[in-house]
Amino acid sequence: MVVRRKRHNLKDVDDCMLCSQEAESGDHLTTSCVFKREMWFRVLVPLGLAQMAPEPGISIIDWWLPS
Repeated sequence: MVVRRKRHNLKDVDDCMLCSQEAESGDHLTTSCVFKREMWFRVLVPLGLAQMAPEPGISIIDWWLPS
């Protein structure tokens, strides 16, 4: 995997560039990253939708689709 990343001029590790706490993944980059959760909160609060902000550990599918 590291060889492939180097071949495409990517960094050696797949840590999130925003928080460096977890590996980058679709779920992490949309709902789990502390910076993304803050972004969602700041977007949703002015709209009166703060309750819709993602909670830590929720997958994007579980957050997006109604229960």
